[in-house]
Amino acid sequence: MNADGIIEFFYNIVPGSLFIILLRQYKIFDAFAFLFLNSSKAPFSLDPALAIFTDVALGLFLGFVFQGITKFARDVFSLNAKITEKIKLDNPKEYSLIVAEIGLTEEYPTLKVFYLMDSFLRGNHPAFLPTHFSSRFAFWANVLIAISILIILRLAIKHTGFDNDNILLVIFGVFSWDMAKRHFSGYYDSILKSYFMLKGIKYKK
Repeated sequence: MNADGIIEFFYNIVPGSLFIILLRQYKIFDAFAFLFLNSSKAPFSLDPALAIFTDVALGLFLGFVFQGITKFARDVFSLNAKITEKIKLDNPKEYSLIVAEIGLTEEYPTLKVFYLMDSFLRGNHPAFLPTHFSSRFAFWANVLIAISILIILRLAIKHTGFDNDNILLVIFGVFSWDMAKRHFSGYYDSILKSYFMLKGIKYKK
C-alpha cells in the first residue's frame, strides 16, 4: 500500500472508530454487546487481538457508511453544483479561459466543466492538491456525521439533555462542519487552479 493509500485508510477508519469508542464511553446501546466487546457487561469475551480487529473492521465499515450519507446529502441538496458556481464567480477570468481552452461555451453546465477538469487531472497528472482537499473533506464530513448521530442517540436514548458532554460535542461538530466546508470549497478551487496552471493557459490582455 502506497502513502496515499495509507492516508486514505487512516481518514476512513478514524471517524468510525471514534464513533465506536464514544458509543462505548457513553454506554449507548448496552444491550447490543457486540458494540462493546471490551465491556464488562458483554455476555461473552473475545481474545484482545480479535476484539481490536473487530473494532477496526467496524470502524472501517462505519467510515464507508458515513461517506455514503455524505454522498447522499451532496446529491439531494445539489452541493456540488452550488459550490462550483461559487468557485466560478470567484474566478471569472480563469474560468472563462478554461472553458474556451476546452472548446465549450459559458452556457455549458458548470459542474460538468469541473468534472472534465477533474478527469484530466486524474488521468494525466498527479492531482496532489485536489486529492489533498478531497481526503480531508471526507474525513471532516465523516466526523461531523458521527458526532451528529452520537448527539441524537444521547438525547433520544440516554435522555441526557444538553449536558456538558453534549455541549462539547456540539462545539466539535460546528468545528468539523467548518473544516468540511473549507476543504469542500478548496477541493473544487484547487481543481480549477491546478488545471489552469498545468495546461499553461495564458491570460489574455
